[in-house]
Amino acid sequence: MQRNTLGLAMSIFTTLASAQSPDGRDARPIAEDPRVLLEYAQFDPTVSTPALPPRLQAGASVNLHIVQFKSSPTDEDREAVRRAGGVIKGFLPVDCHLVYMPAGAMGLYTISSVRWVGAYEPAYRLEP
Repeated sequence: MQRNTLGLAMSIFTTLASAQSPDGRDARPIAEDPRVLLEYAQFDPTVSTPALPPRLQAGASVNLHIVQFKSSPTDEDREAVRRAGGVIKGFLPVDCHLVYMPAGAMGLYTISSVRWVGAYEPAYRLEP
């Protein structure tokens, strides 16, 4: 009985660990809550981002970004960020990383598991 349970558990793990469906698409579940959850605001960045006062907006030289993944990021996703030139600096709910990218680096946008990339605005860093 214990051997069958272990075999079933390994089978389930192997199935869940596989991130691609037979047709090559990402088969991981999409996040249930697509919002970026910050103290400043909670928003679905593919719908809209919060209005910010001009003095609390990131300038063109800001190299710190929020990278939101389509589902919980994996080690492979983090490695793809590194290959694109990003340096992971932290984490945000839900399924987001703070990533430093050198000026002009656009590689984050080509990662298939990335849902959205946006500036880590100064307003987002403030406490109420």
